Amino acid sequence: MKKKGRGNQGVSRRAAPPRTEETPPSRQVLVAKEPWRRGTLVLGRILVGSATVLGIVSGLIVLRSDVSIDPDISLSPPNPFATYFRFQNRSPFSINDVDTACLVMEAYAPEIQLTARGDYVYDPTPSISLNVGESVSRPCLFFSKSRLHFTEANVIMKTTYRPVGWPFRRATLERFVGVIDGSGIVRWTHQPLGKL
Repeated sequence: MKKKGRGNQGVSRRAAPPRTEETPPSRQVLVAKEPWRRGTLVLGRILVGSATVLGIVSGLIVLRSDVSIDPDISLSPPNPFATYFRFQNRSPFSINDVDTACLVMEAYAPEIQLTARGDYVYDPTPSISLNVGESVSRPCLFFSKSRLHFTEANVIMKTTYRPVGWPFRRATLERFVGVIDGSGIVRWTHQPLGKL
């Protein structure tokens, strides 16, 4: 009696084809919108990067702006305190809207035993621009307009300006003490602003 063989023996089985899942309509919408989203993301990154670079550059402009103030020459031998002061742009960029002023903290005139004090006197000369390394000389108008013969003075010279590409004004102040020596020449020395 012959044994019945298994009916499946000797028959090769074919692998069932992978089942495909249909993409839900909501997913199709997201895929369709993907290029627009990527474009917006790239644009946002560009804007954030540009704002960051602009902020860094603006910060460097402000931090590196520098104007030096030094005594220059006196054009009036009878009034040696009518000294000009030189304002020089030592920044690595131009500065605009440059104005200067002088504040007399104390000024002593022996002929009348007077110690004068004043407020900031702004030079009426129109504002100017200074390129890198350029300078301008301006007087302390308090002394230029006075007929007194001062022998000592304590002044603060001030300049206000606007760095190129920056909308706000900055200020530089320097304090000087001047004393007439034996030859009738005023000797100016820098003094800290804190010791007024």
